[in-house]
Amino acid sequence: RLILQFLQLETLILDNIDAKYLHNILKHSILLPKLYSLVLTPIDYVQDPIDFKRSSIEYLVINSRFPFDSLNDFFFCLPNLRYLSINCLVGSRYSDIHYYPIVLKYLNHVSMKLDYINFNLLEKLIKRFFHHVEILRLTTQFYQTYLNAKR
Repeated sequence: RLILQFLQLETLILDNIDAKYLHNILKHSILLPKLYSLVLTPIDYVQDPIDFKRSSIEYLVINSRFPFDSLNDFFFCLPNLRYLSINCLVGSRYSDIHYYPIVLKYLNHVSMKLDYINFNLLEKLIKRFFHHVEILRLTTQFYQTYLNAKR
């Protein structure tokens, strides 16, 4: 396999890739023991949960729409994650967080643009997964609840 020629690779940036190839790309990324930074810019919406299989990735940027409902599986497979940026985290009226005993003890920087994520759902997300986050940058629109300083 071609990927075995890049065992020392630390950073991988993939622009304009078809989302249907993400599963294979990420499946093979576990063969890269030094890979800690992955930047993805799919050309279309990422719909299926991503299977990282306990990846060593520490720095992840997703420059595309990403489904909120995939976060549980996503976090479970990225125990070493330190930095997360999602260009557009997309919810639905049925979105929810399922509790799994996941501790993201290294995650300290999160930046997300939120689309159709109500404040109660964001609050659950923060309480369950962002215990160690020091920098949290959120961008949203339409929801006035985010402006309530008492929440």
